Amino acid sequence: MERKAVGMPAGEAEAGLAGYRRRIDAIDDRILAILAERFAVIREVAAYKEPRGIPAVIPDRVVEVRERCVAQATALGLEPDFVRALYDLLIEEACRTESRLMTSPKSRPL
Repeated sequence: MERKAVGMPAGEAEAGLAGYRRRIDAIDDRILAILAERFAVIREVAAYKEPRGIPAVIPDRVVEVRERCVAQATALGLEPDFVRALYDLLIEEACRTESRLMTSPKSRPL
């Protein structure tokens, strides 16, 4: 549901938001680039773990990553419950990606 700014014509309000929206879009682009970088490292981790028999999911590491990020987020003034939920999603997808990569059939030379 869209609300109009009180005392300001709609076009003026939209124009005033344009700069903020461009900044948010630029930040979103950086977030996505960082996520792509994070998952590139996850692919490297899977390649390292697989031949060494290291499991894709290491529960203590999952807790360590999430809680480290929650603590840092709290220090930065972010809502800890939000960051915990966000990292639950990120870690879940990272573990799923590692598991998939480590269990997929590999092309083996004849």
